[in-house]
Amino acid sequence: MSASLTLLDRALILAQHELDALRAGDVKSAEQHFDERSALMDQALETMDEQDPDDYRVKLIALQGYNQVIQEEGRELLEKIRLQLVDTRSNMRRARGYARANLMQ
Repeated sequence: MSASLTLLDRALILAQHELDALRAGDVKSAEQHFDERSALMDQALETMDEQDPDDYRVKLIALQGYNQVIQEEGRELLEKIRLQLVDTRSNMRRARGYARANLMQ
């Protein structure tokens, strides 16, 4: 197996770790895995040879699949955070309203 294919295998492992981190809500860890994965993919591109094009294709399609799932998870996490912010704002308004009502009594 060429060095480039080995780098792509490592990138696939990091993609899984990135996805796991996103699902756990650990954005910082997911970002670190993304940075490492991106660097490995750049290295793989630089060292890619013309042997085993089918192996490259399989690994790149797998990485593409991970990218799609990671994007979906990221969107879901973003929506979850947005909803939490909306809920927090509502709770703060409610608390201010109660505080005003108590002051008026």
